[in-house]
Amino acid sequence: MGPDAFADWLCAGIFKLVSQERMRIQTRDANGKPNGWVLPVWNSRETEYRPAQVYVTAVAPFSSKGPHLHRKRSQNYRCIVGHVQIISRNGDEYTTHRLGPYSDAVIVPAGTPSQIINLMDQEAILVNCPDVAWASDDQDEWPVEDWKPC
Repeated sequence: MGPDAFADWLCAGIFKLVSQERMRIQTRDANGKPNGWVLPVWNSRETEYRPAQVYVTAVAPFSSKGPHLHRKRSQNYRCIVGHVQIISRNGDEYTTHRLGPYSDAVIVPAGTPSQIINLMDQEAILVNCPDVAWASDDQDEWPVEDWKPC
């Protein structure tokens, strides 16, 4: 898929997200006439979480990413296309979150193993706002042993 096709496809997914009225903020011109809207991806007034990077990640149909562990960075996921399940583990306890275009964000704290599972027959797209930026020389991705969420 070329850059233009990807942009068109991503915009279609974002269109699904922005159709959710509670997430959009109406904007107005100097005369008070509606002139568009704003869709917050992250707002410092709503959470103390501070992202260092914002990126888009995709999960192939009926595939998964992980499980893996980020020791240094927390993840802040919002699904904008498709439906995914995020499983995280704290000790021996597993927590499952289902995300879709109208879901709230899910934060996976640093040091918490997790897995993203695409539940659909289309590619799932997530926006991630980690608190520590990814770098090619410090990828902070570690394998997880004894992963048994079921």
